[in-house]
Formats: sequence, structure tokens, C-alpha cells
Amino acid sequence: MRTTVESGMLKRNGALVPVFAQTTTYISMNDEDLFEPIDTERTHLRCPRCTDAATIAGLMTPGVSRWLAAWPLATTEQVAVAKILQAREEIAAGQALHFLIERQVDQAVMGWIRVSRAETEAKMGDLGYWLNEAYHHYGYTTEATITAVTAAFERLNLDSVEGGAQVENVASFAVMQRIGMEPQGERIVWASARNRQELCIFYSVTRDQFVQLQIDQLSGKKL
Repeated sequence: MRTTVESGMLKRNGALVPVFAQTTTYISMNDEDLFEPIDTERTHLRCPRCTDAATIAGLMTPGVSRWLAAWPLATTEQVAVAKILQAREEIAAGQALHFLIERQVDQAVMGWIRVSRAETEAKMGDLGYWLNEAYHHYGYTTEATITAVTAAFERLNLDSVEGGAQVENVASFAVMQRIGMEPQGERIVWASARNRQELCIFYSVTRDQFVQLQIDQLSGKKL
């Protein structure tokens, strides 16, 4: 069984209902997936599996890694397995949602998106995402991010979600702005991928702001 999300609203029997009316059914830890996948218009978001490791390692190019704090350029298959296992542990503990992003038309794996509880505040989510360059400039990141944040607000019971990016990462800021996030200032972040501190600009959105934006955008489509 799958859940379909459109513009932050849930589609049931052809009708759109408020997003937080969704009920979530988690699958047993003994099964391959830890939660039900979610389909958007063009993407398929599912639980990462260890069998994805080689594909994920192949997607981690210099142009992708340069923007990521915790994904090194030397992401081998073994490194990818470790990240997948950590992600699955966080999902099972209710501390995060990690999604592999697939393109629906051909099931190509495009990248990864996650929302995890902030270390200092359990009701705040920390957003991170990446797509291989071959899938940039098509709107896939925004489409997947809306859906992932929608799921995180509901499944992790968050009050807000924040995300940060290096000051030069204009494309990432554009995604955050499209989903209603607003700038909150600069912070220094430890980038383990490069073993150094980096200046980042952070954005955030509250649950109420996010839901209202999805309602407004949906209303605009109907006009």
C-alpha cells in the first residue's frame, strides 16, 4: 500500500484532504522497508536499503559532495552501507525519516533526502537533501522535499523544520524558499566530509506556515 501526496495535501479516492489527516502504518523491522513508500507526480520516495549502496556511491560526484557536510567525495560502497544502516536505525527509533529518491518513469535512483530530529530540540527537524547532477534543474528536489517535509511533520510530530547550506549554494536556498522556509541567519557548521568548519545560512518553516503555503498553492492551481 502506498500513500500519494500532491502539493502537501493528501489524495484519497481522488479527493484532496489536509495533510495531517494522514495515518501512518509502519512495516515490521523484519521486512525490507521500514515504512510505506510515497509517490508524488514524478518521484517515488522509499526507505534506503543496503542493496542500494553501490548505486548511491556512484551518484556521489565532486559536484554533489562539495555541498554536503557529511557525505565525502570518497563515498565507497562500504561508506554507503554504513550510512544506510545508520539511517535505518534512526528511522526505526523514530528519530528521522530518510528517503531514497527515485524517478517514477524509469525507477532511476536520483538522490537522498532526510529530516531528522535536531540534537538540541526534539520538536524541530533538520532537513538535508542531494541529487546527482544529471537530475538537477528539473524540479525533482523541490517536489521530493515538499513530500518529505510533509511526512516528517506528521510522522515525527515536529513543530518546525530547518535546513542550512553553504553561503554559495544558491540552488539549495531556492528549494528552501519554494517550500516556504525563511532565512534565520548564519552559523558555523562542522563539515566532516572535508574535516573543516564552514559558514552556512539557515532557513526554517513552522508546521502552520508550511501547511498554509500548501493550501495557498493548491488554491492557486484551481483558479
